Amino acid sequence: MKNINKVDLNNDIWGAPDGVASLVLLQIAMSGKSFIYVARDDARMTAMGDSLRRFSRDLRLLEFPAWDCLPFDRLSPQGGLVGRRIETLAQLASDAGQFAINARARPSILLTTVNAILQRVPPKTYFTDSSLVITAGQITKDLTNGQTLGPTGLADYLAGAFYL
Repeated sequence: MKNINKVDLNNDIWGAPDGVASLVLLQIAMSGKSFIYVARDDARMTAMGDSLRRFSRDLRLLEFPAWDCLPFDRLSPQGGLVGRRIETLAQLASDAGQFAINARARPSILLTTVNAILQRVPPKTYFTDSSLVITAGQITKDLTNGQTLGPTGLADYLAGAFYL
């Protein structure tokens, strides 16, 4: 009950029917604002993502699902789910993945669930310090020493990451 008085009715959306919620979120995103949508469960998160994709192809949707297993469970999480979580966290950690609020950036919506937002994640430096983004046709800087990335720089980076 303490937090119910802290709800900002001008900026927070809650209690909207599922079909109307996607239209409201689309309207907010088309105004150029990036935001986080927290769904009740993975099924509702996926449904919201599907409906937003149908309404607009210009949106940048990042999905961050919850784990599909319990801590200390004998079963490991599904590989595809782990990949989606890591991809989203890496995009958020990169400079290009930050939620930007300006006219030139595409609106970004982070879709997640209650369980996923409560789970601990690695620090941002885990992804920025241990990843290398190579884009075709662009000069890429090596993250370790600021040099232009060539075959030698790539080999040095992979050796530093313990690839043989």
